[in-house]
Amino acid sequence: MSRSLESSISKSSFFFELGTPMLTFYNEKFTIVDHKKRIKTTEVIEGGFLDLGFSLYRVTFEIIEKDADSSIIKSIVGNEVKEEFASNLSFVSVGPVGAVSEMAAKYLLEKKSSASNQ
Repeated sequence: MSRSLESSISKSSFFFELGTPMLTFYNEKFTIVDHKKRIKTTEVIEGGFLDLGFSLYRVTFEIIEKDADSSIIKSIVGNEVKEEFASNLSFVSVGPVGAVSEMAAKYLLEKKSSASNQ
């Protein structure tokens, strides 16, 4: 891996509120950051779904430009789970991925609005 790419890949830690069933924290790492193709991929590297028997939990975001004023956020959730933990697949939800997409959209709309007001 090139040195410049290594420096752009970072780790993030997340902690869940008390009472969140079965998940207390997880660390993730950006494994793909491609600004040209507008793709970012993260993988859980500690905690979270790995503690529930998953050997891989990956989320990919791709921004697809529709026109000058709008885009589509394509989200892909990929995972691998050990056979004896297959029942834990029911815990996988696109809800958190949708929430991240909504936060990004809100941020970009606010940024665009403030730029047009200046």
